[in-house]
Amino acid sequence: MQKIIFILFAFTLITLSLSASDTDMQTSSYAVSQETRPARYRISYESFPLSDTREMGMVGTHFDVYPLKMFKPFYVGLGFYSAASGSEGGFFTFGYGMGIDYPLWEHLHVDGGTYLGGGVGKYINFPNGGMIIRSHLSLSYEFNRIQFALGMAETDFPNSRDNKAYASNLHPYVGVTIPSDIWMMTANADQPEHSQIFNGLIREIRMTPSLMYYDIDNKPTKRTDYYAGDELYQSNFPLVGAQFDQFVTEHLFIPLEAYGAIGSAAGYAALHTGVGYDMPLTGILTWENKLITGFAGDSRIDTKSGWIVQPMTGLRLRLTSSLSFKTMIGRTYAPTGTFSATTYETGLSWQAGRPIPSHAGTYLFLPGRFAKLKWSFTPSYKVYFPYDSSHKSSKEESEKMIGLVGLKLAFPLASWFSLVGTTHWAVVGNVGSYAEGLLGAQLNTPAFTPLDIKLTFNGEIGAGGGGGINTTSSGGYITQFLTGLEIPLTRNVDLVAKAGRTRNNEGTFKADAFLVGLKFNADLLYEKR
Repeated sequence: MQKIIFILFAFTLITLSLSASDTDMQTSSYAVSQETRPARYRISYESFPLSDTREMGMVGTHFDVYPLKMFKPFYVGLGFYSAASGSEGGFFTFGYGMGIDYPLWEHLHVDGGTYLGGGVGKYINFPNGGMIIRSHLSLSYEFNRIQFALGMAETDFPNSRDNKAYASNLHPYVGVTIPSDIWMMTANADQPEHSQIFNGLIREIRMTPSLMYYDIDNKPTKRTDYYAGDELYQSNFPLVGAQFDQFVTEHLFIPLEAYGAIGSAAGYAALHTGVGYDMPLTGILTWENKLITGFAGDSRIDTKSGWIVQPMTGLRLRLTSSLSFKTMIGRTYAPTGTFSATTYETGLSWQAGRPIPSHAGTYLFLPGRFAKLKWSFTPSYKVYFPYDSSHKSSKEESEKMIGLVGLKLAFPLASWFSLVGTTHWAVVGNVGSYAEGLLGAQLNTPAFTPLDIKLTFNGEIGAGGGGGINTTSSGGYITQFLTGLEIPLTRNVDLVAKAGRTRNNEGTFKADAFLVGLKFNADLLYEKR
């Protein structure tokens, strides 16, 4: 099965590269006009009680976009929260946020908003269902475009069963905000109005579906509060994930990585960032190094606070102007816990130059130099109705319904075929730490009604685990098949409704699945090789 996952990842990048080449030809006859929108990266830290004697520190990472011209302070975005101090490594949430960032005067801002997420683990004292609602209000001071915030946050776990006393808590937090921009409102035009020809900075980006493998040091690495004796030893396990590298100079880059375990550690997850540097050795071979830090764990493996450090080194082989293959080796440590492992990583990368705007405005991108790659993102809510009680790996009562929030990314390679990647995190049901990440393909019919409705078919495979869901016995692999409709609401937004089946290989977890979402169609603008 590991070979199947690897082939799927390789196929994703190869066909994505071919798609980019096809897109070049499609855009060769006209120019592209694109407008900037303000965006930002937002990082926060806070601490709140888990019990009368225990606290947990939590780091939040968000990417926010300001989409409205008529009300500029309003923002929406994606966010993650993870444990950073205490002893609850493996606390992760994924979700959506919105709020208002209002300038009071030149350098002082007031920011208020809310976040809804899922995936919070049922083994970390309270939230069985996995839902977290976090609201915040802060004042921030802007210095050289970077904002430093101090505020109050309330964390609420609405469907908590175990720890009612701390289901909601008001506490201070600190944060920092880094400004950015994104390209929006792409349009094709021969002579777009109010556009200036782009001749600015180009920075490389790199996307890599990848495999990682932990060769665990032969010592007890499980949590002593749950395990004893021989059970304290964890066997080696692989992880599947995705990496995004943003270059800040020709050779220096900032990586962002997310992984989920398969095999005996299904439910283990990791989020990484850090710094990397590559050094050309020959025309096609590069020596690559990176120092990664982040958060990882689950309810079993002892990363304690969740903090990990991972130095890596390896070689990258250039296959084409945009494709490369890499293999790396390194170490993974949990400085506050007992977990450590020799770490191997391999992946196939697609790389391109991304235009960076020097200031807000509308720019004209000529087809001789630039092209666009179509893609879409779909925030969604999925419901599982498990077939029987065998889906729980513990003796606790099984759930009749499980609700999950998530996100789907799709790259159309033809009018009828797309590559897709999805992730979903539990918010309802007694499976709070359950999360999944899947890769696959989507087929769709031509529009068959006056409303341009399309019939779609999805097939996906990937990793899923946590929350007591019984996927570990089959290696943490799950498959999913969905069919449904995409109904256009506007030129770039579709309503999505689908139904189907999700299960693992052995059938210990199988459920009817229903999904609704909003699909936003977009373009990735890049410099042609």
